[in-house]
Amino acid sequence: MALLPFFTLPPLGLALDRCGRSVAHMDCKLFLVKAYAQTDLSQAYPLAQGTAPLGAALISSSALGTVLAPLEVSAIFAISVGIFLMALKGASGTPMSRTSLFFSLGTAVFIAGYTLVDGLGARIA
Repeated sequence: MALLPFFTLPPLGLALDRCGRSVAHMDCKLFLVKAYAQTDLSQAYPLAQGTAPLGAALISSSALGTVLAPLEVSAIFAISVGIFLMALKGASGTPMSRTSLFFSLGTAVFIAGYTLVDGLGARIA
């Protein structure tokens, strides 16, 4: 804070980007903690991390106009579905509850969100 007078302020878009990223990151952590309380780490974490790229691809192509090559779409889809299917059953063979699935996929949505916000912020900067 003491150095603030010596630097220019970032553009407003970048400041909004940092705020949006902070909110999405905080919500991501809250959802992940809830998922861990409901199910095993070996199910919640891969599901959250493995399906986030699919969410980011869907959002960026539908809302931001990003054009993905068919091979890219196929690869993202195949990896995400594979991780989704493995995580649902888990190492113990016990299926995930709906609540666990909700919080794990919610975490993935927030991960996709802050990933996209970061990309947009980098373009602004």
